[in-house]
Amino acid sequence: MPNNGFNDLCRVCGLAQEVPPWGEDGETPTFNICDCCGVEFGYENATLGAVTKFRDAWIRSGAHWFNQGKKPDHWDLLVQLARVGYHPMRLMSVRIVLTHWRDAEAKT
Repeated sequence: MPNNGFNDLCRVCGLAQEVPPWGEDGETPTFNICDCCGVEFGYENATLGAVTKFRDAWIRSGAHWFNQGKKPDHWDLLVQLARVGYHPMRLMSVRIVLTHWRDAEAKT
């Protein structure tokens, strides 16, 4: 995938990374794991289709942090997803899915 101008962001969830996940050139993956969504850079996000598939599955499963210890206190999923151009209409559906998922989890 070409460099999108946001070399330090996870292509799946938009979390800023300490090291550019696809290297300084935007083409050489580190194969590190994103603390937020758990994607492996260069393996599970090598194509736009793979990014979309991983993101959708992560959101449907509740958008849990892969490394809970790294989650900021005032984290906002929708703001983070907007960093990678996640469409506003899709952001609305994310809010609905997460609300439904959290309501169901609270009942158990």
